[in-house]
Amino acid sequence: MERLDRSLAEVGDRPVIVFSHQLLHPWANPRRWRNLYTTANSEAVLDIFARHGNVRAVFQGHAHVLDVREVIVVDKPIRFVVTPSLIQYPLGWLLLTLTAETLRVQYRPLPLPELAEHSRTASIGSDWRTPDPAWQDFTVKL
Repeated sequence: MERLDRSLAEVGDRPVIVFSHQLLHPWANPRRWRNLYTTANSEAVLDIFARHGNVRAVFQGHAHVLDVREVIVVDKPIRFVVTPSLIQYPLGWLLLTLTAETLRVQYRPLPLPELAEHSRTASIGSDWRTPDPAWQDFTVKL
C-alpha cells in the first residue's frame, strides 16, 4: 500500500492506468459469487486513488467476463474494466491504444465461432456473460 501511495504521488497529475488480477471494484452482474473475486483491501486502495486523483482506468481480471463500470472517485471518473478471457466465454482479448490524450479499448473476439458457442453453452445460464456492445469499443479520456 505504501508503494502504491508513493508511486501515485510521484507521478503528480499525469494519468495512471492500473492493472490488477483481482477486482478493486465489483462487476455489474449480481451473481451470488461476485464478491469472491474482490481484493480484500480494495477500499484502502480506492482511498489511495481518491487521495491522488490521477487514476483514469483500472483493468481487472479473474472474473473472466467483459464488464465496464465508470465510477466517480472524488470528482474524477475512473473506468473499471473487467477483462475477458481466452479460456471462458466470451473468448477474446482487449486491444489498448494509447495516445497522449486517450486510451482506446477494443474487444477482439477470437475468430473461432464454434469454440465460442461451445464455451457459451458449456454450462447452463452462461448467456449472462455476453458483453454489452457498448463495451466492445470505447475511449477513456486521460
